[in-house]
Amino acid sequence: MVQRYAGNLWGKALLGQVILTLLLSFGYSKPQLVDRVVANVNGEPILMSELRLAERFYSARDSKALLDLLIEKHLIAEFLKSRGYRVPREYLKEALSNMAKSSGKSVAELEGELAKEGFTLKELEHLVELEIYSSAVFMEFLRRRVRISEVEVELERLKKGEVEFLKEIELLVIGKDQKDEVLRLIASGNVEPRRVGDELGLPVEVLKVRKGELVRELDREVWRTKEGGIAVAEDRDNLYIARVVRNIRIIRGRSEDEIRRELFERRVKAEAEEVMREIRKSVFFQVIG
Repeated sequence: MVQRYAGNLWGKALLGQVILTLLLSFGYSKPQLVDRVVANVNGEPILMSELRLAERFYSARDSKALLDLLIEKHLIAEFLKSRGYRVPREYLKEALSNMAKSSGKSVAELEGELAKEGFTLKELEHLVELEIYSSAVFMEFLRRRVRISEVEVELERLKKGEVEFLKEIELLVIGKDQKDEVLRLIASGNVEPRRVGDELGLPVEVLKVRKGELVRELDREVWRTKEGGIAVAEDRDNLYIARVVRNIRIIRGRSEDEIRRELFERRVKAEAEEVMREIRKSVFFQVIG
């Protein structure tokens, strides 16, 4: 399954930052490798040699924290393998070749540098594969589980106050002294503000209003009325006839892409935490003192 995305997800800088430190560290200390098992993940041992190589790979000094990191990476790799994900052999070779080139060396020269410290190219390849599983492949696994819908984007806008809704209306205000005439016109089916206004000799205003800006009785009816509909309301002093010309949606702040990216990052982080809890329940691991 990894074949279809490994090439796309592998970043040129994924290991570039650590390989230089790794290579520079060779020759500054003598091999102190003890080939013993320090942890076990689903029957797959983590050897002391892997831990020592990882110290150079990650420029780490805290052995306990580093072992915890390696265990987590092994857990992720075993979990993904159990679901059919694989990193192609050819891809690993290409990654090692790119690592060597990034430091101005050939793969053979890189192998020689490793040998001086008692490491093998195979061991480095194993560590690189582990890094690919726990970063690029794991991210692709999480991506497949996260979908951001249009509704979620809209809710995020609303929550942050980045959307404003207005209604454009044609409004006719009629004094109570003309109520009987208005009721007659309405009864005859004539409820368009402009037609009623023409009959009564009253002007029609065109307004763009926010919710709460009209008198209470009219505001309630206008915001219940769909685009193209007629709202009729009455208070102590006047009758009101309003036609909702159109609904207006004004967007401020972040673009849709920015919102999607922020939502995706939050969801992926939460998903990763959930998956790690699932992994720790389903994959056996043991630290050997």
